Formats: sequence, C-alpha cells, structure tokens
Amino acid sequence: MKIGVGGGIGAGKSTVCRMFSRFGARVFDTDGAAKSLYVRPDIRQKTEALLGTDVYEGDAIVPSRVSERLFSDPTKLRSLEAYLHPAVAELWAQFAQDAERQGRWAIKESALLLRDGRPNDVDVVVWVSAPEAIRIERVQQRSGLALPEIVARMRRQPDEAAILHWVDGIVLNDGVSLLLPQIARLRKELIENHPRP
Repeated sequence: MKIGVGGGIGAGKSTVCRMFSRFGARVFDTDGAAKSLYVRPDIRQKTEALLGTDVYEGDAIVPSRVSERLFSDPTKLRSLEAYLHPAVAELWAQFAQDAERQGRWAIKESALLLRDGRPNDVDVVVWVSAPEAIRIERVQQRSGLALPEIVARMRRQPDEAAILHWVDGIVLNDGVSLLLPQIARLRKELIENHPRP
C-alpha cells in the first residue's frame, strides 16, 4: 500500500507520518531525498550551472542560498524541478517496492503532493490540515523565518479548498484534536479496507 501524505508548510506532515510509522509504515521524506541527491555528480553539475557554484560549500548544499535563488526566479525553479523531481521519483519507486516486499505500507511525505493534481504513484492520499495562524507559529519556531517569507511560501502552495476533492482522508492537526485516534480511524477506513492494486 502506497500512501501520500501532503499538507501546507507547518501543517505537521512529519508528525502525522511518525504516527503512521507506529503502525508499521515506512516513511519516505521527499524533501530529505531531494537534499540527498544534490551530492550526486550529475545533479551537482546541473545545479551549479543553474544556480552558481557558491550554492555548495564543500560537498554540502547550502539550502538558504538555493531557496533565495529559486523563489525569486520561477524559471530557475521549474528548471531545477525538471531534473530533480524525476530523480526523487526513482528513489520513491524503489522505496515503495522495498516496503511492499517487506509487507509494510510506504508513506510518501510531500509538500508538493497535490500541486499538479492527484498523483498516480500513490494509492491513497491523506491531507494534514491546520489553521494558518498555527502553521505560521510552527514555522517561525522551527526555522526562524520572518513572517513575510512564511506567508509568501504559503501563497505559493495550493489552496487547500481547491484540492480536497483529490483527498481520501484528512487529519486535523490544530494542536487540540488528538492525532492518534485520527490516524487509527484512517488506518481502518482507508488502508485496511483499500483494495490492493
């Protein structure tokens, strides 16, 4: 079973994924996978050509420099995604196959899960929702980003109301609603009862 977990910045996708892992799921962190690819020679060469050699310090990518250049230039962002996203997709496909061989669910955590419509590489889509004020507070606490930058990033993400028709289940992570009972309900309703492909 392949489950996509999406949600806006600060919604709490990672928290929900950790709870899914309590039920035996393996979690694929899409952002982490993308960051790990920056050291691959072919990806590094393309990234340096696109963004400049100073986005690397030694063998490490400098995320703040990458973000600064990408978010100010949508053309560069699309160019990077054109070679990075297929490489991430390959890693996810292998991850999901490995999880299936182990008899475990594969969870794909991705902020961009529904950006281009319902993905065809997952069986079930779960959306993590949280009020905007709470999301902003969470992002400020973990990243130290200024409010205008957080709001700008939120505005670049899909509007929640416009994408919910692609969603099979919602987890409300508002700091009040208990998460574990919601995950257990989703497990029963969406996962155990979902036919295998």
